[in-house]
Amino acid sequence: MTRFWTYGVLATVPIVLCWTALVPGGAPADDKATKLPPTNLLGLTYQPLPEWVPFESKDTVQKWIDENDTKAMTLHSWQLWGGLTELVTQKAGGEEYRVPLFETWFGSGFTDGTGYRAG
Repeated sequence: MTRFWTYGVLATVPIVLCWTALVPGGAPADDKATKLPPTNLLGLTYQPLPEWVPFESKDTVQKWIDENDTKAMTLHSWQLWGGLTELVTQKAGGEEYRVPLFETWFGSGFTDGTGYRAG
């Protein structure tokens, strides 16, 4: 059982660290902010994380790391996972679908300014 928890905690730490590194700190300061289309490549409309998912500050996450607070890191990782995979109802192409919330998000090509499109 100890090995399970050790590997589980080790697996959650990268998720927390990646999440804090990837979540933008806000809109760009200049007026050249990228305008996103109304839907992503799947035809789904963006939905943010549910309000029940706590957004922790970088300082809080760093404190967990410094103090090796694996309980807090694990809890937060599962909260993020729950929010990302929560099923939402979306209409696309005239039909209604139940999809994980993360499927409504834009690919990095839209958000990093490169503007790539598949196909």
